[in-house]
Amino acid sequence: MAGDAYVTANGVTAAYSLDRSMLTLTIDFAAGMITGRMTLVGTPRDGGADVLLSTLDVASDFGGRSSFTVVGGEFTPSRGAVLSGALFGPQANEAGLLFYLTAEGQSGRSLTLVAQGAAGR
Repeated sequence: MAGDAYVTANGVTAAYSLDRSMLTLTIDFAAGMITGRMTLVGTPRDGGADVLLSTLDVASDFGGRSSFTVVGGEFTPSRGAVLSGALFGPQANEAGLLFYLTAEGQSGRSLTLVAQGAAGR
């Protein structure tokens, strides 16, 4: 996955790269479902140690209806989470996606992120 995350606390916003984040997907063509896990790891843009932002289990049908279950990390989806993607290539061997999330964390911190990902068999 690649993208950016912004964490705001007490009126100060910190930017994070999502380049160390991971995405696993399983596609069930018979059921028309995509399931997976997103581990959102933020690397501070101004330097510092990586931070686990959230780990989410994702389920989405081919019609675009998605659900997100928090498995770990500080942030929980609050105001919005959208996963959108498409299958490509011969026999749909490749997938690409865009992910948007707004979330609330501990101590009133908030998270907004936009990420993109790709997977193949």
